Amino acid sequence: MNPQVVTIAGEGRLDLEVAAQLVLYYGGEVGNRYDSGGKSGIHSKIKGYNNSAQKVNVPWLVLLDLNSEECPISLRDKLLSEIAPLMCFRIAIKEIEAWLMGDKENLEIYLGISRGSLPTEPEKIENPKEELLRFARRSKKREIREGMVRKNSSNLDPGPRYTTLLRRYVQNHWRPEVAAERVDSLRRAMACVERLLKL
Repeated sequence: MNPQVVTIAGEGRLDLEVAAQLVLYYGGEVGNRYDSGGKSGIHSKIKGYNNSAQKVNVPWLVLLDLNSEECPISLRDKLLSEIAPLMCFRIAIKEIEAWLMGDKENLEIYLGISRGSLPTEPEKIENPKEELLRFARRSKKREIREGMVRKNSSNLDPGPRYTTLLRRYVQNHWRPEVAAERVDSLRRAMACVERLLKL
């Protein structure tokens, strides 16, 4: 039997890499990838994605960050009143970086920071991306320090290779099944993808 092909969409390239890994984890195959150009892009395109899942009979996985929104269920219901059976629309609490931090042991090694540094409950962090940048700035690895964090900035801004380096981590080191033990929104997303691939 050929693997189920899943179309994926996300706010950017990092989200797409995470989505791809979830599909591959359950034995699926990644089809078309749609970089929606940020949160507003998902907001404006999600109904079209949902219609495609409904009419073209193609399974979809779409990832969105919660950010400062208070309730993921309210946000989901606001964007999609009815979700197609082949649509898996999941919201990361609060950002996709929290999903990566769930596999804290591997991420600590990859970032070159002390063991036990990363928090054990990443979904409770107000700004996971900023927290990740804070740790990256203290890395023992020059590539991480200079690539992930912008130089000569008083703020914690992503560096020129932030997305590239995290995509490499997702491709080669991230263990979603381990991360899901600490990140409930990831656990729910994985259950959704597993269901999708069984349809």
